[in-house]
Amino acid sequence: MLTAGEKAVAVPGTWHDFWNAGEEEAHVLVEFWPLYPRFEQMIGTLYGLANVGKTNAKGMPNPFQLALTGREFQDVAQFANPPRAVQRVMFGLLGPIGRMRGYRGIYPEYCHPHGRTTPDPAVLALAGLAPPDQDDVNGARP
Repeated sequence: MLTAGEKAVAVPGTWHDFWNAGEEEAHVLVEFWPLYPRFEQMIGTLYGLANVGKTNAKGMPNPFQLALTGREFQDVAQFANPPRAVQRVMFGLLGPIGRMRGYRGIYPEYCHPHGRTTPDPAVLALAGLAPPDQDDVNGARP
């Protein structure tokens, strides 16, 4: 568990998870290096579903949606539970039903910045980082 100002590094290929275990709102900076566009799409899809109320209190979509999203993004992330073999069977069975019900594995409309697009200066300060140059934020520099 981390507290304000602490950081953690998740090495690619290791099982990890993150969530807010507290009662107060948490501000989190997540940096991916090198950049993984497919992972960004997955996070955008899952957070987008949560933002429009299509997940439970723990941020999990229903089993049909989970099956399609899990299969869509199996190249970049895998769920820790249930075991991978069980996931393959469950996703194989639930995916087609989910598609028939109108669910999709990815929602491009959620895969763009929404909400806060620049880090909160107070969160940056806790992390020991300087605010981004305004030109960087606006995309003027590569």
